Amino acid sequence: MSSIVWHGNRLIQKVGNEESELGYVALDEHTRTYVLWLKDHVGAFVHKGAYVRTETWSSRDEAKEKAAASPSAFLAHLMWMRNLESKYGFLAMKYGDHDLELLATSHIKPALASELNYEVRDLRDVARAGIIDEIMRSTIEGAHFVIADLTHDNNGAYWEAGFAEGLGIPVIYVCESKKFKAMSTHFDTNHLTTVPWGLDDIEGFTKELIDTIRRTMKDRTPARS
Repeated sequence: MSSIVWHGNRLIQKVGNEESELGYVALDEHTRTYVLWLKDHVGAFVHKGAYVRTETWSSRDEAKEKAAASPSAFLAHLMWMRNLESKYGFLAMKYGDHDLELLATSHIKPALASELNYEVRDLRDVARAGIIDEIMRSTIEGAHFVIADLTHDNNGAYWEAGFAEGLGIPVIYVCESKKFKAMSTHFDTNHLTTVPWGLDDIEGFTKELIDTIRRTMKDRTPARS
């Protein structure tokens, strides 16, 4: 049995509000039809994690028979597979600072790969031919979360964090501890959870960052379209 059919069958094992990795079928009380709701895994329709109203059927039996093989379920499966293959976070930061580069390459990236099984990418990791703005947007759109370093008040990091926030992608803010204590960050972000870092306590920082990401991802609840 193909994986597409298998996941389709899981989708409709029980007609009702039982959500799966792909979606669910639910009775619409207003129209008295059975609606197939599918999760938008990559933000192609609404926002990643939102449920999108797709096909409808007049009876429970018809929904059971047709939902798994529907074109929209097939598309959802492909999006789900793409989502599994791209489990990564995006790191927005200023480049060229020795301490920050060391933090990113020697600590953040290996720690999240080891503890959370997440690859962490920055813009240099996805550099390729094309318009850099489009590549950056596409990379952020596919990310599960964004880590934004605000140590240098870098306009690019702020923009990338704002773009992610607008898409509903969780943003975890970090900042060098001495700078954060002395000057905080921009007033639009200084009330948000920020994990301070310092090279004198890398272990404490990486533990707090990992715990923050775990809580953030755990607390995410899909929005209903």
